[in-house]
Amino acid sequence: MGRRALAPATVALVLAFAAQACGGGSAGNPPHAAAAPSVVTPPASLSGQVWTEGSSELTGLLIAASERFRRAHSGVEVVVGLSGEDRGMQRLCRAEVDLAVLSRPLPASEIRACAEDGVQIVRLAARAGTFVVYTRARALQRPEVRAFAEYVAGGERIPTDTRSPHLHEKDT
Repeated sequence: MGRRALAPATVALVLAFAAQACGGGSAGNPPHAAAAPSVVTPPASLSGQVWTEGSSELTGLLIAASERFRRAHSGVEVVVGLSGEDRGMQRLCRAEVDLAVLSRPLPASEIRACAEDGVQIVRLAARAGTFVVYTRARALQRPEVRAFAEYVAGGERIPTDTRSPHLHEKDT
């Protein structure tokens, strides 16, 4: 097969993969979070910011993950929000943050609401029963967001028993 014949086939294959990755399917299927593509080793010189939110119970985990990730990727600043699970998910759906780490899976209705507002939510695999990582499909296009999201979702290097700081308690 010559180069000219191969190019349209390659474009068709890439477009089919992109449609599948973006959750393309028939209109009759219920909305769901698209599965993220397989883990890709991040480039050595990442830079930029990653904005995160999540469950207040998981703030300690996010802080520990951001510190460990920063040691490996000093050019990436990870900002850990303290809004809590519901507000964090709202911020993700408004594209105000890149990543939401929740203690529960999202119901299809919340994912559908985000999609109706033009934000495609992607669920990354995470440790079962511990936490669930969600991100925006568009945010995953940024290498620093993809690398941090996959780092958190991988979870094996992050202690899940890290206690969250008690930010709203008074010292006695």
